[in-house]
Amino acid sequence: MRQDRTGVLRSRSRVWAGQAAIGAAGLLLVGIVFAGCGSSEPGVTKLVFTSDAPSTHTQTNGNDGSTVGDLGTFEAPLRQKGRIVGELTGSRTLTFNTKDTAWVHENRIPGKQTDAQVDLWDQEQNFYVNGQGSIHAIGQRLVLDDPDPTHYPFQPNGTKQPLAVVGGTGTFRFAHGELNSTRNDDGTFRHVLILRLS
Repeated sequence: MRQDRTGVLRSRSRVWAGQAAIGAAGLLLVGIVFAGCGSSEPGVTKLVFTSDAPSTHTQTNGNDGSTVGDLGTFEAPLRQKGRIVGELTGSRTLTFNTKDTAWVHENRIPGKQTDAQVDLWDQEQNFYVNGQGSIHAIGQRLVLDDPDPTHYPFQPNGTKQPLAVVGGTGTFRFAHGELNSTRNDDGTFRHVLILRLS
């Protein structure tokens, strides 16, 4: 009887050891995601990611330049300190183009002239972080008009156009805040998320 009990205890010890190893791996991943991402504001978390130049697809709604209803989708590996930690996906739909708008744009695209030909796109982005969950952001992008409707509509390099973080899953299930994405000259992006997670 004692041998059986000892065997059970040994079996339980192995299970506990395995659970501890899994827990440690999870904490390591959390450490990667949150490392160096503090914020001076209490209750606020700052996360910084980069993404490679994205793979893009476009679905045009007409052949005469940009047309309301044009759709662009994208995906890219999500990195932190050079290491792939997840995936970024998203889509963009043209809601107003230059032909249909008459409002002033220069205050929303810094450095661009008042008469810039600009299209307005509704955008959604999803940051999936391996083993942690996802962060979802939505909002608008102003993009310089392109006469070729097959081109993917990128925001001008170096400009910041915030999106609202509206939720998440897993570790990020109560996330809300703001996302700023900046396109670099090499086509990669830097993403800064300022979040409240509770």
